[in-house]
Amino acid sequence: MVTPKFTIVAPIKDEVERLKRSLPYYYKTGADEVIICTDDPSPPLILEAVKKLAIKHGKLKDTKVLAVSRSLEFKYHQAWVRRLGFKTARNDIVMAADIDLYLNKNVLEAVKLVGKNNIGLVSLYKFKQPYNLETFLRTIGDFLLKITYIILLNKVPKGSGLYMSLFTGLYAMYRPYWENSEDEGIKRVHPPFHKASEKQRREINEIGLGEDTYLRDCMEKKHRVISLSKLGGVVMDREKQYHPKVQFDRGRYSARKGRSYLGAIVHTIAHIEPEYLKGFLHEKVMMKNVK
Repeated sequence: MVTPKFTIVAPIKDEVERLKRSLPYYYKTGADEVIICTDDPSPPLILEAVKKLAIKHGKLKDTKVLAVSRSLEFKYHQAWVRRLGFKTARNDIVMAADIDLYLNKNVLEAVKLVGKNNIGLVSLYKFKQPYNLETFLRTIGDFLLKITYIILLNKVPKGSGLYMSLFTGLYAMYRPYWENSEDEGIKRVHPPFHKASEKQRREINEIGLGEDTYLRDCMEKKHRVISLSKLGGVVMDREKQYHPKVQFDRGRYSARKGRSYLGAIVHTIAHIEPEYLKGFLHEKVMMKNVK
């Protein structure tokens, strides 16, 4: 199957060293276009590094630095930054990536699927490099849990309390399906470390669930969403998902999505995320009180 043309969109702040390591891997995927999204104005060091790497790899005409001003409509700036990148892309197939990822050519498997048979989004597995004993054990637990789940995938119906999504923030999507799926709620999604009042916490959008998760949830209401078990990239730096606040919010989100107590306990043990279980139980109590 011929690989269709696609654009890689990656937001960045001022992480020049990460950019120098990741951008060459973006080019190696064969992407037709790479868009690096920055705050406006773009940091001079980022502009310089992108230009040098683009020239070195013969990709100057296919590389764009997009300076994004803040939007008062979006509570989560990165959500706006990435979406302007999606809109600016010259191709309808877009690969959403992060600047701390080493991509490999497995991403082409996702690129080939989107836009066909009502498939709107395809994500790939990300390997998180362990940096101490705790994260090493988390990596092993995550791997074993995913392998077990893949084997039992057809026996765990979606919507059941034990269902586990393999979705990650590394995904290819078909832009026309994104445009007719994602609603205005994305503007109300908060960043992961947002502090909300108790009243605000009753709303699902007040949970720092991530703009990519919100996109996925919207997409699967109208189109097919697939998660591949193939490794699409390696995370260079420490994952924010291990932060206690992020664990807590992910636990709350899982409770809202109907995960069972057993599923939450299995997740907590496998990933060594105690705050996840606290968030899950917290939300279960809140949901019960609302009723």
